[in-house]
Amino acid sequence: RHRRRGRENMLELSLGSVDETSHLGAQLAEVVEQGDVIFLLGELGAGKTALSRGFLRRFFGDAELEVPSPSYLICLSYTDEKGESARDAPAFDSSVATPADADADASRPELAPAPPPGAGRVLRTGGCARIPGMRVLHIDPYRLPQGKVAALIDLPTAFQHDICLIEWPQRLGSELCTPDAPQRLEVSLGGMGPQAVGRSVTIRAVGPRWASLVAIWQAAGRVTVDLPEILQPPSSPPTDGAAAPAAPLEARRAAYAAVGGAAAREMLVLGIESSCDDTGATVVRGDGVVLGECLASQAGVHEQWGGVVPRLAQEAHRAAIDATVDEALRRAGVAPSALSAVAVTVGPGLSLCLEIGVRKALCLCQDHQLPLVRVHHMEAHALVTWLPSTEAAPDPSVAPAAAEEEPALPRPALRPGGLPPFPFLTLLVSGGHNMLVLTRGVGQHTVLGATLDDSIGEAFDKTARLLGIDAIPGGPPLERLAAGGHAMAHTLPKPLTRTKDDRLRFSCDFSYAGLKSAVRTLIEPQQPTKKQRKAAAREAAQAAVAAAAAAGDAVAGSCAEDAGEGDGAEDAASASAAAPVGGDVQRRADIAAAFQRVAVEHLIERTER
Repeated sequence: RHRRRGRENMLELSLGSVDETSHLGAQLAEVVEQGDVIFLLGELGAGKTALSRGFLRRFFGDAELEVPSPSYLICLSYTDEKGESARDAPAFDSSVATPADADADASRPELAPAPPPGAGRVLRTGGCARIPGMRVLHIDPYRLPQGKVAALIDLPTAFQHDICLIEWPQRLGSELCTPDAPQRLEVSLGGMGPQAVGRSVTIRAVGPRWASLVAIWQAAGRVTVDLPEILQPPSSPPTDGAAAPAAPLEARRAAYAAVGGAAAREMLVLGIESSCDDTGATVVRGDGVVLGECLASQAGVHEQWGGVVPRLAQEAHRAAIDATVDEALRRAGVAPSALSAVAVTVGPGLSLCLEIGVRKALCLCQDHQLPLVRVHHMEAHALVTWLPSTEAAPDPSVAPAAAEEEPALPRPALRPGGLPPFPFLTLLVSGGHNMLVLTRGVGQHTVLGATLDDSIGEAFDKTARLLGIDAIPGGPPLERLAAGGHAMAHTLPKPLTRTKDDRLRFSCDFSYAGLKSAVRTLIEPQQPTKKQRKAAAREAAQAAVAAAAAAGDAVAGSCAEDAGEGDGAEDAASASAAAPVGGDVQRRADIAAAFQRVAVEHLIERTER
């Protein structure tokens, strides 16, 4: 960590790792006082929660304290045993967080979900606060419209009596935050990503409370706060002479120290997935064996809309999440208290859907003092195939390969400890994602190629709808349709072969928008322009008027003219032109087979490259 340049009431630093980011948070925890406010600024993944984790673990003397991002719960309140009794009124007012209130901003409904029961809940720590009885509020109003957090949290009171760590303070609104108030320390973190290499940090004082400290740090070129050893209070000996049991969280953490040993193999992890249109939960043992799983599908919810509707998906997740998790635990024969950790998808995905799974995971972790494992959706796809339980056994119903066929390559063996044989290449084909990823280790990925427009999954779904398939997802029925077609019956353009950009033509990137458009051209008749459609509608209306006038039916002529000049005739003509292929089943099958051939060949070519 070194000083780069300084200005009045401002210090700039460089942080080389997540540990240094957490260390800075711990240093700030040594100097805070009641009523202090710290703003944490930076993009998603910049390290704001890592700094908060270091701060809270140091302030409460609990090195194992779980500190999740408060994004989905808006506010997390940390206290020790004394703090819980000292402050009766919670800062988070859940009485105003009703569904109607959450929908007040109709222009951004996805950013104003109704906080669930338990939002803003108190998290009791295992240590003693540096200031006994003091409460620390960890606040993140990112998902709320600007200024909306004022209706949920009594921040003016918190600014006087508590210590506040606030991520995304830009969302507080002008009534709560001005250039001069509240007095605060602003910590701006630059850079993004889990590796946290080369973070640039700017520390700025607003008000005299912090100005004197920042002046000292600025003169030294660093944050001059030493971290003395935390003395743990002596524990009372057991009255029955038995050994004192380890703290629940510490006991579970101990399992991680023996990777590859018996303890690691016996770990029990509950996984929760709610990133899109299915609610999933499973219990996996440390050796990769799935003990129990449950899936609540939403296929019937979205078919009538032709795609996933985020708000409907969120409602379905909310209705299914508790029963899905309970059923997975029941099938596994595992009680929540016996789990070693809870893992949950935190992204990418639909934010409205992700929050349901994250909230459930946070509540389980808090209720049973379990570690929370934050899972990247795409990384999970890349690593889950290496679970020992995913290695498929030979299917006796399938005939063995012919002698002249090339035998399938055996799957590489796992390394000691159950680790995959890094490095390896993964072709990720999942929903809206389509990428080639080189993986050198957990959290160490290089994206070699990605889709420039549509993914192959989106192309399959859209092509299926063009062919009159309403099912969601459209891929399986399209594949069945293609099985009865001739793949060479139609010539479709090979993606990215006609571009003049050599970087695209010879890259590992994918593109399916052009292929999808070519399929539409095959299915739909030649579309007239909008101007041509309007001219044809006017001509048809005028002809109808003339015919009606000749028959002496002036009223009918007037009605016909009004209908022709409106949008109805044009929409009807457009709908007729855009109708999917009808009764010609063989032609539909041929188009599906031709599309599938080109789409898969594009995947193979880019992967081989």
